[in-house]
Formats: sequence, C-alpha cells, structure tokens
Amino acid sequence: MAISRNVILDLLPVYLAGECSEDSRVLVEEYIQSDKELAHMVNEAKKQPFPENIKIPINKETEMESLRKAQGMIHRTILLGGAVLLLVLVTPLLVTAVLVYLMFIR
Repeated sequence: MAISRNVILDLLPVYLAGECSEDSRVLVEEYIQSDKELAHMVNEAKKQPFPENIKIPINKETEMESLRKAQGMIHRTILLGGAVLLLVLVTPLLVTAVLVYLMFIR
C-alpha cells in the first residue's frame, strides 16, 4: 500500500518534534527522499527551533475559574463517594432489620 503525501504531512509535526515512533521516522525519511519539495520544507522546519515550553498567558480570572471548577469536581466526587459508602453500609443493616421483623411477625 502506497503512503500518500497527506499521511506524511500528518506525521510531520510529530516527526519534527522528535516524538514519533521509529517506524514513523523511517517512513517519513523514506518518503522525503522521493519528494524534493517536502524534503526542502522539512529542512527549513528543522532550522527553526522547536519551542520546548509554550507559554500560555493566563489571567487571574481564568485561573480562579479553573480552580473553582476543580474544587466543584472534588466536592461532587466526595459527596458521591460518601453517598455510595453510606448505601453500602446501610443496606445490609436494613435487610437484616427487615428479616428480623419478618421473623417476629410470624
């Protein structure tokens, strides 16, 4: 099966970042040997430094909103876990109480 140029273009960002698998690396390198235009594009891209840590500006409001959302998720998880735990602990007691009650009614 022939690999299309579009597949190679999809792999290029990962290839240029040095994060692709060995098989993908070989595939891209074999393909660019036959496509001079793409090889030139790859060589030009390699000259540009790849940003290691891209700084994303976050303002105080966005940060606080993210914190509130995370806290809300934590609170809901704790409440749900408590409800499940209560249900697991109370159910056997209720079943036992009903069985005892039914035994004494007879």
